[in-house]
Amino acid sequence: MSVMPKLTLTKKTGTVQAMPGLVLGGLPAVRLLPLAYEASIRSSRVRRKLITGVVAVVAVVLVGIGAGTARLAFANSQLESEQARTGLLKVEQQKYAAVTTLESQLRGIGDSQPIAASGEIQWAPYLALVGATLPPDTVITAFSAELSDAADPAAEIVPLQAEHIAVVGLTVDSPQASVSDWLDSMRSLPGFVDATPGNVVLVPETGRYTVAVDLLVNDVALAKRFEPKDKK
Repeated sequence: MSVMPKLTLTKKTGTVQAMPGLVLGGLPAVRLLPLAYEASIRSSRVRRKLITGVVAVVAVVLVGIGAGTARLAFANSQLESEQARTGLLKVEQQKYAAVTTLESQLRGIGDSQPIAASGEIQWAPYLALVGATLPPDTVITAFSAELSDAADPAAEIVPLQAEHIAVVGLTVDSPQASVSDWLDSMRSLPGFVDATPGNVVLVPETGRYTVAVDLLVNDVALAKRFEPKDKK
């Protein structure tokens, strides 16, 4: 509670002197609240500021946690999507696994065909060509063929025999014992190397002859079905 300053009049000087500790000319004021209450108010303000700061920090932390959680959820969602896509791709691959296996087998067959057919002679067409060289009234009654393997150490080597890859055994029924004209005609056959007459037997019942001939052929007679053709 403020106290109005007391003034002392001095007759000698005619001046007014203020007592120490007093303010002259100040506005009158009255403090109705106790000092302890004012201190409590100031303390409450400080607490509110501290609480506000703590709340702000917690809010920032919560926002950071929320953002991190959102990013983690998004990453997990993308991972699940990629895993699902990978699963679908595996399912599709399994669907076409049989096709892939079949294609691989076909490639294997295609690669092995030239090797398997490297020594192939198509005997039916070749025998038809041999039949076209026969003299009149002469027919083939027996036929055999044996491929020669020069790399086989057990293969029989006949002295003075020309190089060949196959021996064709022919037996014909002929009206005459001599087949020299026929041997000459066989020179036109593909891959012809040599033709050697063998046994000649007279069949008394028919008066005809059974004649055996060995025909040697080289690789010109090979079918070569799977060799690549030259581009023109």
